[in-house]
Amino acid sequence: MSSNAARGVVRAALAVGAALLLTRLWFVAHRALDLDEFEHAHAAWSFARGLLPYRDFFEHHPPLIYLLSAPLFAAPETATDASAAARALMFARGAMWLVTVLSAAIVYRLGVLLRDRVAGACAVVLLTTSSQFLESMLEFRPDVPAVFCLLTTAWCLAGIDGTDNPRRRPVRVLAGGVAFGAALLFTQKAIFAAPGLGVAFLLRRRVVFPGLFAAGVLLPVAVVAWWFNSRGALAPLWYYTVTFAGELNADRFSPFPRLVSNVVQQPAIYILGIAAMTVRLKPGTTATTVRLKPDTTSTTVRLKPDTTEEAVSRRAAIAHTAVVSGFSRTVITLTALSLIAGIFIIGKAYDQYYALLLPLLAALGGAFAASALDAVHARISGTAAAIVTLAVFSLVISARRFTPIDPQLDEIAFITTQTKPSDSYVGGSPGAALFRPHGWYYFFLTGPFASATDYTDLLTALETDRIRPRLLVRDRYLDQRAPAMILEYFAAHYRHVRGDLYLRQSEYGSASLNTSEASDRFDRPFTR
Repeated sequence: MSSNAARGVVRAALAVGAALLLTRLWFVAHRALDLDEFEHAHAAWSFARGLLPYRDFFEHHPPLIYLLSAPLFAAPETATDASAAARALMFARGAMWLVTVLSAAIVYRLGVLLRDRVAGACAVVLLTTSSQFLESMLEFRPDVPAVFCLLTTAWCLAGIDGTDNPRRRPVRVLAGGVAFGAALLFTQKAIFAAPGLGVAFLLRRRVVFPGLFAAGVLLPVAVVAWWFNSRGALAPLWYYTVTFAGELNADRFSPFPRLVSNVVQQPAIYILGIAAMTVRLKPGTTATTVRLKPDTTSTTVRLKPDTTEEAVSRRAAIAHTAVVSGFSRTVITLTALSLIAGIFIIGKAYDQYYALLLPLLAALGGAFAASALDAVHARISGTAAAIVTLAVFSLVISARRFTPIDPQLDEIAFITTQTKPSDSYVGGSPGAALFRPHGWYYFFLTGPFASATDYTDLLTALETDRIRPRLLVRDRYLDQRAPAMILEYFAAHYRHVRGDLYLRQSEYGSASLNTSEASDRFDRPFTR
């Protein structure tokens, strides 16, 4: 491309990417909450109230998201004022949006490391036009900061050979290890990137770097383990996040239907990313493709200098990267391949797992797209039209999937006004009762979590009033998976109010009775 066309592509791509990220702020405030968001917000709120995950209530996700987000839900008004509850949820989602923006910025830098600013800008477009990526990343879930941490790891390692000061290389390796350790403390899924990172280090053949990286990984893990151990909860932390979480993967489903659907709905990021990996791993090399070498200990591969006026102008205009590290390509490519293999190993590859992979595919695909634009001497008009088409297609997909959040906020407001902060719940998920204490250790009654003995103990506790939840969240997951004896008890003692919400039947036989008023009049409400 000419220097003017290159500048135009960079500006158009970054403008469209920024616009798409800004439009997602509207989705943050108006798109319905996912079932997982209720779970994670409730767990963070429970931690803010002094309960410890794994010891005091069930969780199988690593704890870092709850430790860091608890202050967002710590205000007492969250449980008493519907507007405060909604604000807490929006602040949590807003934090995820900010992390997503930072992740896109790192993807841009990875594209620049792989080739130039055109590659970085194309990578941003590929990522921000992926509806699958953004819809997962703009929800309150631990996978969002895990993606950022994994990208930070890739950026630290990919830039090792690009630094002018060799003394900074160990620092970057150590920092990359710390970031990867943090990713594991957000979600166990990040472990599927480890084989790719390990192979990249083996190809580099420097013993000191893997050691520094491992030390960095262990640092945040050791701090969190010490914190839980000081509270007598290290054993349950290990059991539920490692042993139990591993057992859950035995319940598998085929990855192909979801994978095919994802590729069909956003083909650009998958096709270009896979094409880039194929080219990078070929034994040959071209003017814009550097062969992966088994040992890049002290060498970098320099692009053949072009002293023509056009080339000089282009480098001045868009700061073309003159030095391309073979290790940069190696670490990004092998990490992406490792995550792709994980799709077929993990057992349950939901969209949030793909969120770890897609930024790396975007960086590789952006470099491939930039090379293709150069090869065909692309003009800004055609490239800009393709970028806009991708953006429109992404928004159309998101609009078709859109479900408003208002009914959920209305149910949260109903719970806030019709119950006291101390009124507990049981159910298929926290749902609208997410800012109410759960009445059982397993705060949702779905999935292969509790054993038959646990459910028997629950029924006994309910029948003897040792557990007396005021609220029942009876969603389709509860009806599909809860034992029949539990459902029979709920049918006899709870009456439908609205949506998935049920209230414990009072002596008046009224389902809509304000239970706060009932508890004010009697020491303990009666049931039929």
